[in-house]
Amino acid sequence: MTGEGGETRDHRLRQPAEFVIGLALAALSLVGLIWLVPTHVNSGAADFDVGPAFFPRMTLYILLVLSLIMALFAAIGRQAAPIEGTTLRRGTAEAIFWFLVSISILALIPRIGFVPVAIGLLVLAFVVARERVWWRIALLSVVTPFALTLFAQSVFQVSMP
Repeated sequence: MTGEGGETRDHRLRQPAEFVIGLALAALSLVGLIWLVPTHVNSGAADFDVGPAFFPRMTLYILLVLSLIMALFAAIGRQAAPIEGTTLRRGTAEAIFWFLVSISILALIPRIGFVPVAIGLLVLAFVVARERVWWRIALLSVVTPFALTLFAQSVFQVSMP
């Protein structure tokens, strides 16, 4: 098909893999919303209380929206900026590294608690992301876990209106 000025338009998907993955994730989130959560999670909650199905349902809605955005961007040809120096070997090594970090987190949280593990994880993430402003690393790594702890305690120990 030709467009304005006689140029040929290509109507094929520019990123078919991302489009298919986005649709597949959207389908999985719909399966969770329609079948898994209603079937396997108790939805009953007291007045002014968050029910047990709230967080799984919220997570699946977020997954649905983000996966549809991913499919839409793949369909219109938009893509993220390429990461320089990325190779398959480096990507595999980074995935293995973060997998080991995740296992370490799961092992350490019951032993030493959330706050120290979160501080260490955030410092590690900032260093890996090449953040070099030490006061920013220290401030965000310490304030974030304490703020999350205070927020969780205040929200989940008091009845919500």
